[in-house]
Amino acid sequence: MYNEKKERFIKMPVFEGGQKALKQFINENLQYPPEAQKNRIEGTIQVFFIIGTKGKVIEAKVINSLGYGCDEEALRVIKLLEFRIPQTHNIRATFNKKINIHFRLNKEVASEPHKEINIQGPDLQIQYQIIPSTKPQPAAKTDNSYTIQIKFNS
Repeated sequence: MYNEKKERFIKMPVFEGGQKALKQFINENLQYPPEAQKNRIEGTIQVFFIIGTKGKVIEAKVINSLGYGCDEEALRVIKLLEFRIPQTHNIRATFNKKINIHFRLNKEVASEPHKEINIQGPDLQIQYQIIPSTKPQPAAKTDNSYTIQIKFNS
């Protein structure tokens, strides 16, 4: 019985250190955009990218967007990646890959309430604070709930 594993004709690019090192590299280089942090934006961005013949990312684009500066930051980090291209029968090829970049607020930032905002005019002063709701939500509901407190000073 022939049990030997078939070898690929064209070998895929490799990030030095493997998947674990790739994740670590992304985590160390990813900076949470201030606008996303301020608005408490969390989620996952999927990025499609092309690895050139020398192992560098030559093109990247966002497939699933989060906005608030997260897309630009994900692209910036992806463009820093460098891969080792194994020699394969003297064939020069580019490679397509997809990767998920996760944006998660740390627990301290996620739990602190939004800062108070003051709006003042000649005859008007409005002060408000948006506080994440602590009321339990039905399981089927996926959107966020907020309590808005508005104080009018006369």
